[in-house]
Amino acid sequence: KHIWRSSPRMLVEEFAQGPHYVVNIMGNEIVGITAAEFGPPPHFVFRQSICPAPLSDDEHERMGNVSLSCLRALDLDWGPMCIEFRWTKRGPVVIEVNPRLAGGQPKLIQLAYGVDLVAEHVKLVIGGDANLRKTHLHTVASRYLLPDRDGILDWIDGEASAAAVPG
Repeated sequence: KHIWRSSPRMLVEEFAQGPHYVVNIMGNEIVGITAAEFGPPPHFVFRQSICPAPLSDDEHERMGNVSLSCLRALDLDWGPMCIEFRWTKRGPVVIEVNPRLAGGQPKLIQLAYGVDLVAEHVKLVIGGDANLRKTHLHTVASRYLLPDRDGILDWIDGEASAAAVPG
């Protein structure tokens, strides 16, 4: 075990390169894992997500085990949590552990599995039990439209055509 010492004004972190994943948890139960992609560096702006993440059983199990280990280490065992990973050459590397719902994830989880994380969290808050039973399994994707340059949006055209598309 190495202990790294550094100036109190400097933090040195490893750059973890690889696909990005978000593990969605309620209490100590993994509800689903989403794969996410970012736009171009140096920014960390999400470009697209897919749920459930296309993982092998081994990858899913390893991320799940590390997630639950993080929660035990931080004494987190209640409510919604999301843990972000990069899958590197060494396997899963934890980026963040967040004791909250992840932005955009509740809708993906609801569409993919039929589990409403917001409603189930409210049940917990008022003293009830969360029902995390999955009622279906669909593959759901989201895509964020990002501009390719700085500028000011002058107008949007064609919204009626877009709204007419089923789904």
